[in-house]
Amino acid sequence: MSQQFHEDFISFLGERKEESARRAEKDPRHRAFSKETDRIEEEITRLMGDKSQSLKELLEDYKANIVLMEAVVADYAYRQGLRDGIRLARELGFGFEDSEEGTDKDGSN
Repeated sequence: MSQQFHEDFISFLGERKEESARRAEKDPRHRAFSKETDRIEEEITRLMGDKSQSLKELLEDYKANIVLMEAVVADYAYRQGLRDGIRLARELGFGFEDSEEGTDKDGSN
């Protein structure tokens, strides 16, 4: 696989994940979780009161790391979905190329 193809494919994956994120943000479940997350954050901030700024910064770093960990999981889930979809399409005979020479399962191009 060429380096250019690899870079283009990674770019494609990024675009598709962004589209998925935009769709998820419209989902009522996502909105409810987001609203609850905001409420919890406000409550934690209120309970911390006048505590040191470093504690608040630490909490922000913690939240950022949680988001980043979930992004890694979402990345793997998306890639697995692509692999599964291609495998299923091949099994169902939808004409995906079966070799690098560009020949389909039935021998046609």
